[in-house]
Amino acid sequence: MLPNYSEFKKRIFSVSEISNILKQVLSSELFQNISIRGEITSKSTKNGNTYLTLTEYNSQTKQIKAAIKVNIFAGYERYITSDYKIGDDVIVKGDINYYPPFGSLSLNARSLEQFGYGEQLVQLEKLKQQLAKEGLFDSKRKKSLPPHISKIGIVTSKSGAAYQDILKTLKKKFPVSTVLFDAIVQGNQAPESLIRALDKADKSDCDVIIFGRGGGDKNDLSCFNDEKVVRRLANMSKVIITGIGHEIDTSLSDLVADIHKITPTAAAECCLKDLDDVYDELDDAKNSFNKAVSNILNNKTYLLDRLSDNLEKYQLNEKINSISSTLMNKSIMLKQSYLNKLNALDRALLNQKTDLKSGFNNQINKVLLKIKDYEYKLELINPFAKLDNGLALVKKEGKYITSIKQLNILDEVEIGFKDGLVKASIINKEGNK
Repeated sequence: MLPNYSEFKKRIFSVSEISNILKQVLSSELFQNISIRGEITSKSTKNGNTYLTLTEYNSQTKQIKAAIKVNIFAGYERYITSDYKIGDDVIVKGDINYYPPFGSLSLNARSLEQFGYGEQLVQLEKLKQQLAKEGLFDSKRKKSLPPHISKIGIVTSKSGAAYQDILKTLKKKFPVSTVLFDAIVQGNQAPESLIRALDKADKSDCDVIIFGRGGGDKNDLSCFNDEKVVRRLANMSKVIITGIGHEIDTSLSDLVADIHKITPTAAAECCLKDLDDVYDELDDAKNSFNKAVSNILNNKTYLLDRLSDNLEKYQLNEKINSISSTLMNKSIMLKQSYLNKLNALDRALLNQKTDLKSGFNNQINKVLLKIKDYEYKLELINPFAKLDNGLALVKKEGKYITSIKQLNILDEVEIGFKDGLVKASIINKEGNK
């Protein structure tokens, strides 16, 4: 029996008491054999039972409006003939159940039938077709891994298991440094957070970027289908490897990425070679190098042996001595001829030197006379020579003053005498102002 209203309001309930009341209310005939319509956003199976999440979205904001868990126990599977999957719009008939130990509410299904495709799935398919039409998924625009990777950027949540899985995997590989670009990876704030992290990663000095998170239901992974996120990925200058941790569906982020792997671990695996493989490659390269050097040495040794045989065969030493003697004689003749010509040139140069010296001295004397004449004329017009007679030079702002009109009261000026410089300020003007 439920308590009456007045008693209900006055009483302080224990958790179990209020839970039992909720279970009693929700187990009433009113909530039995009811039909609920929604979009399947998660699906899992355990011990023959199937567990779904039915979700309703706000048609304007595309955000989750409400969700409810659905249990399809093994005995009721035979009443469900539809091949239902995530993204389907379905009608589930069953009984509302409240489980007090977990404080959870769910629908125990009796039957399930398809109503159509879920609104989110329809919108996602439209966006997918639009992006494909724009060429964002074309293989021609996808970049390949660089031949040498020394730094890897990781765009994911620092608190997620995916980050630790990536680090653990990379430790087994050829040593590189890593940089985390922390981001929110589910919920309404996730798209903007992911875009900010991608912006930072693209400006970094990382060689490649691993982008993703661990597994989850469709709602958890919806941010990786966000149009803004997908378009930002398409415009990345760095190589992008996605590992979003789900195998059933492929996100739009996976389709636009340069390389797509099904999990973060697989994404990390594909970046680098195992250390053992690197050592094996180095050994192979060393062996190939040694073999190549050995072949070269063997070939050169063989050629030297043949040349030695040819020298002995053609008695080249005698020919070399004969040619050397001929060259020596020609060298002596050329040297004597060169000395003769050199002596003749020395005599000619000596004569020219004497003539040039005489002409140069005459020119110098003429120039010295002109210089003395110029010095005399300059001395006559040199204003500084007049400083000895008590005259002074006045400057304002680096320019000589020639008229009182160029000066104003309080102007700062410099007055130059023959033995020094003073600074003064104009306090009065007389004459033509």
